Amino acid sequence: MKKSKFDLIHRSRTFFAAFLFFAVSLAICVLDAECGELKILAPPEHQNSAYGIAAEELQKYWEQVTGKRLEIVYEGNSEDDFLVIGSDSVNHFVRELIERKVIRDLPLKTASDDFRLLSVRDGERMHLLFAGGRGRSTLYAVYAFLEERAGCRWFWDGDVVPKRETLDISGLDVHESPRFEYRGQRYFAHRSLHRFQAEHWSLEDWQKEIDWLLKKRLNVFMLRIGMDDVFQKAFPDIVDYPDPAKPLPEALGGYDNRSLFWSLEFRGKLRKGILDYAFERDLMHPEDFGTMSHWYSRTPKQFLEKVDPKFLPQAAGPHNVPTALAWDIREDENLQNYWKLTEAHIKHYGKPELFHTIGLAERHCYRDREDNLRLKLYTYRRLIENLRKNYPNGTLLLAGWDFYFGWKPEEMREFIAQLDPEKTLIWDYEADAPGANNFTNWGVVGKFPYVFGIFRHTRTRWIFAETTR
Repeated sequence: MKKSKFDLIHRSRTFFAAFLFFAVSLAICVLDAECGELKILAPPEHQNSAYGIAAEELQKYWEQVTGKRLEIVYEGNSEDDFLVIGSDSVNHFVRELIERKVIRDLPLKTASDDFRLLSVRDGERMHLLFAGGRGRSTLYAVYAFLEERAGCRWFWDGDVVPKRETLDISGLDVHESPRFEYRGQRYFAHRSLHRFQAEHWSLEDWQKEIDWLLKKRLNVFMLRIGMDDVFQKAFPDIVDYPDPAKPLPEALGGYDNRSLFWSLEFRGKLRKGILDYAFERDLMHPEDFGTMSHWYSRTPKQFLEKVDPKFLPQAAGPHNVPTALAWDIREDENLQNYWKLTEAHIKHYGKPELFHTIGLAERHCYRDREDNLRLKLYTYRRLIENLRKNYPNGTLLLAGWDFYFGWKPEEMREFIAQLDPEKTLIWDYEADAPGANNFTNWGVVGKFPYVFGIFRHTRTRWIFAETTR
């Protein structure tokens, strides 16, 4: 049948209309891909780890910046653009990109705090890789991207999150590797106003703090705010939970009054919540061991009455009361009872990764300086031997507080010569202290691992000129 001119024109218009509809639809799809169909691709087997949290943080802040909520998916495809969480060691999609020769291997040190941000052109698609040497450094990558492309800034008192129409994921090739292996904060028991006293903080306060640590690329934090219910956990048949409506039986005056703001049962639950939150994000937390009894971690009176541990001599010093005295670790029973506290904390709260001890800090056991030094050196050897028997490969952190005020440079050099630099760190947090005795003359610079730090407090610390130095 012969087609009329009208039929041809009608069909042409119909075809043109259909083509126009297709073109408009295609344009809408492209715009949608740029604005809403970009997806976050997370490794499925790591949903409940730092990798999964990295995906959720990226989703949260992307929405805060642009107003658009990206979908988190756990399987790649050949159509979508992806924000890819994790390196090829955890995310199969990255491995596929390498095998298809879209990218080369990512030069990240295994289990390190290295991270890489890499924009990848994959045919018509654009991906951005958030690759870390481990979970927490993948979180670092997310926060670094938000700083770079969104202009986000992370302050101790809150985030600054600008508004943007969208975020550009192209043209990025960032590889960061930290210069310092350990980067952290230590939260001590000195009391002050709420924001400056960690003992006051709720779980929500701690979650905000831990998030901030990661945003600032830190990897370790330490609770030094008392023992909570570790004695009750280690010695349940000996030490009861105290009545929260009354002052602690061990409470003295002034800062020696360690009476609780919450019940000890609640403090234990809070500690678990804090450490669980931190470990989910791959942060490290040291386990305390050794002669732990001190003014901020007193021995309960029930333990003293029922166990009756013998004490090391205390010739002078401010903490010369039974609840604050160090048990005599020359006796095996006392050494093992101290160790039970460490094991109880590991079992209920912590991880046997880093181990911290103060030794005999602030202790003047003998009036003769040489006798005092020999006892301190012996105590360290005994504690370290016990640690190595139980955890041969644990990293040892030696608190630096006592070194500045109780030791001479030549004594420090003698001590450091006895230590294994492969498994030991000087946990130095008094580098702002005035005086000639400091890490510069201990024989550690360039030779022995140490953590350089300062002891921030509620007032200007020491002398400004010394701090500037």
